[in-house]
Amino acid sequence: MMPTICDFAPPCARDRIVGALLIPAISSARSNGTIRRLAEREGLARPFEILVSMDGDSRARVAAHLGVAIDHLGDDAAREAWAILHRDLKGMQARGHVVFERVLPIRNITWIEMLRRTARWLRLPADGSVFELERRIYETFADRIVATWNTEEVSLCDAMATVEPWVLRLRERIALSKNGIRLAVRTFPSRAWIEFLGAASAVAQTQRVRGISAQFTYRIGRAVDRVASAAPLLRVPLRAIAQLSYLVSLILVPHHAHNAPVVVTLVLQSFQRTAAEPTMAFWHSV
Repeated sequence: MMPTICDFAPPCARDRIVGALLIPAISSARSNGTIRRLAEREGLARPFEILVSMDGDSRARVAAHLGVAIDHLGDDAAREAWAILHRDLKGMQARGHVVFERVLPIRNITWIEMLRRTARWLRLPADGSVFELERRIYETFADRIVATWNTEEVSLCDAMATVEPWVLRLRERIALSKNGIRLAVRTFPSRAWIEFLGAASAVAQTQRVRGISAQFTYRIGRAVDRVASAAPLLRVPLRAIAQLSYLVSLILVPHHAHNAPVVVTLVLQSFQRTAAEPTMAFWHSV
């Protein structure tokens, strides 16, 4: 057995050493408990638990899609999940707010309000329970994405769906449509979720419009750079104006196109967790 630092310490100092080693772990556990209670208070318990259950790389991709920096959080799942949900101007709550709520941030929206607004953005009925809204949004994404596939892609997903045990459990428990199953099979590697869902037709159309405005903004930026190079005294005020315009765009421009793929990603993760658990048929066969 390898010796530890406590083996070389005097008996009177061992308690202090052990306590010092345990304090960070205890502090982290308390911090995670506090964050979990905050998520429950904000009505975000469900997405918070889903994000915490994801692997670190998947959370990093979701954060990158939203523009939320989590590199400084030390791979703490709870803190990363809370940043993705709650970060000012860029988190899921902030991106789900309307202009009035961004200008006067009196309260944050809950998970069910986020689902309802995503449903309205997709021009779907926004009534029903959390599960009904999640499934409605997911099935709409699935129909629109599968419609863009060729015959070979559809056939491959159908063939995989007949041999994968987790797909059979998914069918048994959630009863997804054919396109819902196909999308679940295609996006089974969690690392492909955000990038793949971000290319959905509804999101792509919004991003295309944003692309045109981005080109316009880029040309203006080039012109401003030339002016700043010619007149060094104008660099500071021009930089301040650029930062102000960026903040104004975050406040006034709707961001449902960023939120929708993340919502579907979390719903998919929830489906995957449901399918991963053994079914009653499995327990009866044991």
